[in-house]
Amino acid sequence: MTRLSDHDLTEREYRTTDRLSQRRLDRTGWLRGKDERLLALQALAAIGPSRVLDAGCGTGDFAALIAAPEVLCVDSSEAAVKATEAKGLTARVADVQDLPYPDGYFDAVACNWVLHHVPDRRKAIAEFARVLTPSGRFVGCYNAPDHLGALWSALALGDDADDFNSANGPGELAESFATVEVREVWGQVLWEERDALQTYLDAYSELYGPLSAPDVSYPFRAARHNVVFVADRPRTQGARP
Repeated sequence: MTRLSDHDLTEREYRTTDRLSQRRLDRTGWLRGKDERLLALQALAAIGPSRVLDAGCGTGDFAALIAAPEVLCVDSSEAAVKATEAKGLTARVADVQDLPYPDGYFDAVACNWVLHHVPDRRKAIAEFARVLTPSGRFVGCYNAPDHLGALWSALALGDDADDFNSANGPGELAESFATVEVREVWGQVLWEERDALQTYLDAYSELYGPLSAPDVSYPFRAARHNVVFVADRPRTQGARP
């Protein structure tokens, strides 16, 4: 399987935001349980930030909900930046491994479902720590290894070696942050018909190749298991001079 952090793969995948939007579970299925994005927004709001960076902002849906006087967005995809700007947000093309901001510029950094696409994610995490104030906070939504396990098992789709999840995420974050908290979120997704699930799977065509929805009785149910990382007190030994 192609590695999710492969630069060429990522570039092809995000030339448009169509498949990114299509992978939102609520576009094709019915969701039950808590919304991890809401918990992430609450974790950001809890520190009352004045300036927040959404690193890997996608279409800007999450950034548009952040409660802060100033929200800046970056993404490596020009299409994503344009979609974010269309929402009235400030966005620019940038690499999360080399952020174009000075040390201690932000009170908080959000980065959701992005780090598995980054070739050197430890460098990216160190960059998040660098641009944060000493009391700054990192918040990120990611998956647990068993997220949608029933679906991936039915498709016989193996794990990707580049995945950044609840198993390896805390250790990697701890290299750049003094404290790391993992807030778990459970729920369920239900696809009423095979066509609905096929639409969801078609959004992975560039990442995993063609996938066919299981030929079983519907509705099809799969457990959701996400996490929200909340990391505080950045270590900034690698700060730029």
